[in-house]
Amino acid sequence: MVIDALIGFSDHVSAEDAGVLTTVITMVRRLRATLSSYGGVDEGALLRALVQLEAEGGLLPIYVRDQNAAVLLTRNNGVIHVESFELSPRNGPVIATVGRLQRGFPGPTLALDLATFNESGFQEAIAQALSTMSHQSVAGTKEKVRKAGRVHDEDREATHPKIVTEFIMAVLRPRCVEVKSLQIQKNTREEVMWCDSRSPWRRSPLWLFVRVILQLVFRRKSGDELYKHFMIFFMSSVIDSSASAMPSENVYVMNAKVARRVLKLDLSDEPSWLASVQHILKRTSHNIREKWQKIMMQNNRQIDVGSLEHLDFGRDAHYTLTSLDRYLEAIGPRDNGPFIAPGYQPQSRLLKFQATELPTCLKFGDTDYKIYNLAAFEVG
Repeated sequence: MVIDALIGFSDHVSAEDAGVLTTVITMVRRLRATLSSYGGVDEGALLRALVQLEAEGGLLPIYVRDQNAAVLLTRNNGVIHVESFELSPRNGPVIATVGRLQRGFPGPTLALDLATFNESGFQEAIAQALSTMSHQSVAGTKEKVRKAGRVHDEDREATHPKIVTEFIMAVLRPRCVEVKSLQIQKNTREEVMWCDSRSPWRRSPLWLFVRVILQLVFRRKSGDELYKHFMIFFMSSVIDSSASAMPSENVYVMNAKVARRVLKLDLSDEPSWLASVQHILKRTSHNIREKWQKIMMQNNRQIDVGSLEHLDFGRDAHYTLTSLDRYLEAIGPRDNGPFIAPGYQPQSRLLKFQATELPTCLKFGDTDYKIYNLAAFEVG
């Protein structure tokens, strides 16, 4: 969906920005190609992407899922820039922060020359290491907790990304040069939600990575406004494709969020992409109003109040219940003593046996007293 939105958005920008979008589309396609069906990194696909990066240039994002980290490789002026990212924040900073959690992306940037990058076995080793790290946990990256007298990894805490952000970068550092690169500060509304569940709900780390690299590349090559414009266009595309399958309240909230973003831009003119966004918002708002009209029509009740015209409260509020009066009068003469019908002699259904005699018979026809009669038989 992100790629489709980027392709559609490229029809509404200048030729210069269209070139930037072409680079971004290639980057996201490479990210998708390196991901396997289970969410880890496909080693063969990553190796092919590394070869393609060296030959064609551009950017290669790599999502290392099980390490809660990511890497962005960029070929720039004959060198390969290597940047690492921490994705999901750990619980401590999230809980301690009031409001939005401000984070910086990416970490330190290393520049690797092409001669080293093309050394025999280098790309294969990088592909194998990152592929393995994407689906295997590493000891020491989880916090420890004591449960039932034993120390366990706390699987409800985000994984520390140090295997990528520290170890991999430390291995590459002797063969690289550290360079300065543009960083972005991102305010993230992170939450650690434990509502009626064993594990906390978290925002998608992959989606965070996609948003970060989009904003990073757009800002480096064009400016931050292009990223903001695209995100509005993308969110409206999500509404357009999913409005029929979502509850009306969710569509309304998404419409309001897109409209708020458009207002915050304070556009001096109307770019061509804005017409598409407005058309989607108007159509979904119209659909919501139609649904609400149908709901009101289905629950509309025609109440006839004409019969109240001749209502006499004094006459209609008073009513005599003759049968109830006779019943209440009959209660008075009744005798409050216990009533015993003559000749009524209830029989006990519990069998009794003499201790000096053998039991003669045992009847199990009475199911209510079966257990008690069996006990009496055994005692007797």
